[in-house]
Amino acid sequence: MQRRAFTLIELLVVIAIIAILIGLLLPAVQKIREAAARMQCSNNLHQIALAAHNYHSSYNKFPAGINRNGGAGKNPVNAPDPTRRFCWIQALMPYLEQDNLEKRWNYTNFNANQLDPATGKPGPGAWISQVVKPFVCPSDSPSPPVDNITDLPNVWADTSYTGVCGQWCWRNQDATADGVMHRNGQYSVQQITDGSSNTLMFTERSHLDPVYDAVLGPTGDYFIGWGWLAFGGEGDCLSGTGVPINYRLPNNFASLPGATQNQLYMWRVNAIGSNHSGGANAARADGSVAFLSNNISLTVLLALGTRSGGEVIPGDN
Repeated sequence: MQRRAFTLIELLVVIAIIAILIGLLLPAVQKIREAAARMQCSNNLHQIALAAHNYHSSYNKFPAGINRNGGAGKNPVNAPDPTRRFCWIQALMPYLEQDNLEKRWNYTNFNANQLDPATGKPGPGAWISQVVKPFVCPSDSPSPPVDNITDLPNVWADTSYTGVCGQWCWRNQDATADGVMHRNGQYSVQQITDGSSNTLMFTERSHLDPVYDAVLGPTGDYFIGWGWLAFGGEGDCLSGTGVPINYRLPNNFASLPGATQNQLYMWRVNAIGSNHSGGANAARADGSVAFLSNNISLTVLLALGTRSGGEVIPGDN
């Protein structure tokens, strides 16, 4: 008995059905992956916030956003010295099972952290080149999470998380220093008079901005404010609430007047953001983590950035 073969039409129908099933499956898989990445990111921030509270238990205050007073330890001293500096990241490492890496940090000479101990030159063994998983969001864009800076002989490890210094963190002369994490400021829970549940302490920063990359890359400022584990300045490990979440430079940035470009550039460096859909994760001073929507009112966002502004925050935020 002769077997009947598939006709061309039947074969095309089967292929079409398979294509439709694959088309339905891929978005579902992507959503599951993003949900898992967002959950891991939220957990990272929760662990960072918990580490800050453990630090608080040891020192009766949260760490400074950046310590640029000098000193050879984790507490500020009144001896300003630009070669002696560190930020909240180094301060919290012992509370995040990163003791060995933290012990390698040179508190008395920042520049030494840019050198590979094996060669005495910039290289992969340098402190600044070490990628630390708890400080990287799975959805963030760099892969691997390092910056190969063209105008410096260094490779800097990225961090997806920043401390909230208040409404503005950068440029330094414009910093409002009205949040929990800013230069040379350390605060206890009792000093956060707006309430620890109404005050942001850590947030995400997105490394994705096509206009920023295209316009600023050739100038040497490509990675300023993109977030470095071993910070270069306030814009590298701090963020502010004065800009809408996930703010990006406009497509016509290159054609705008210089003064406008400078302002928008400052906005971009300050911006909270992520590669999650619709917003970004943030940890409050009470240790809780919430997802902040892109649509959150800027008035509410500004209020969440201050530690003692006395603002009334309406409704659920």
